[in-house]
Amino acid sequence: MLTSTYLGRYALWFKATNSDHLRFPTVPVNPAATPRRLERRQSPVVFDPVTVRGQDGERKVPLDALVNDTGSTALLVLRDGEVLYERYANGGAVDRLNRCFSVTKSIGSALVGAAIRHGHIDDIDQTVGEFLPELRGERRGELTLRQLLEMQSGIRFREGVLPWQDDARTYYDPDCRRLTLGARIVDPVGEFFHYNNFCTFLIGMIVERATGETVDRFLERAIWQPIGAEHPASFLIDSGANRFVHLESGFNATAADLARFGLLYLEDGKVGGEQVLPPGWVDLSTTPEGRRTDQDYFRHYRKLPWGRPLSSGRYFYGLFWWGYLAGEAEHDYFAMGVLGEHIYVSPRHRTVIVRLSERFPPGMWWPPVFRQLAEQASMRA
Repeated sequence: MLTSTYLGRYALWFKATNSDHLRFPTVPVNPAATPRRLERRQSPVVFDPVTVRGQDGERKVPLDALVNDTGSTALLVLRDGEVLYERYANGGAVDRLNRCFSVTKSIGSALVGAAIRHGHIDDIDQTVGEFLPELRGERRGELTLRQLLEMQSGIRFREGVLPWQDDARTYYDPDCRRLTLGARIVDPVGEFFHYNNFCTFLIGMIVERATGETVDRFLERAIWQPIGAEHPASFLIDSGANRFVHLESGFNATAADLARFGLLYLEDGKVGGEQVLPPGWVDLSTTPEGRRTDQDYFRHYRKLPWGRPLSSGRYFYGLFWWGYLAGEAEHDYFAMGVLGEHIYVSPRHRTVIVRLSERFPPGMWWPPVFRQLAEQASMRA
């Protein structure tokens, strides 16, 4: 009974872990009947040590040691769909489901693209009120899908894990639709970036209304099976009664299937020549054109842990995807979760990297490490 209430869950499940899919209610996402084969080299590529910057300064670390010592449960490096490096540690395994946390948001972005591809949504400049009539006639109903996907909604979101703060509320509440409909706009819309789970929940509600399916069933039909997923996946839901998918952080999958999802983006939304996402959707979601990288745009995070990398001018935010300006006129992009889960894509180097984990080492920032691996993968392919 306690775990059917918000305060009961908060008290009993206070700390989010990589095993939360074993205690939350979940729904399955079934794999493809014929999985997409991932080619693996008979002799794995040997990568040079990578430069890592953390709380103890800068150091060179062999890749195997980096996996072992950072709580990583899986690390895969693929170039042009071929697996060059694959290592499991800290309890990880080929068939182990891992929590994806906010990597889920980037899957939510793909769901919007798939809904456009299938004719359920016209474009991302449609308004929330067109899909959620209960919000018509108020400011939230006038928000566009683009403003939600770019985290520019102005909706109030209080970071923190205290019971009245929204990180905790959106994670543990047993009725997230009701919770989302109670959220209010308090900041200027479109003026600055504020990472916000309510944006993701609204996207989930819109996908439900537009497609007439639950998010998990639409994902299974429109994306997960078309990419050739090999293993069963799952989604956390708020409760069995409400069955609302946690599109902000609730997806659980294997590293290899997340690599298949990354390949979908590397290949411009195609699998084997078949267009799964609309033409141009990947560029619209992940390129820096028209996106801000200045400190003022990320001003909400000046005093928070994200502030240091975001103040560097090298990062931007697309449609639920992070971007990294890795060189002159060159960018990579990535999905990222709170425990350091990543799907990292380097278009120039034709590389996809997946890291799954039990923890995010304090003071460490992974994109520069992944960029080094992408450069090495390109040279060794």
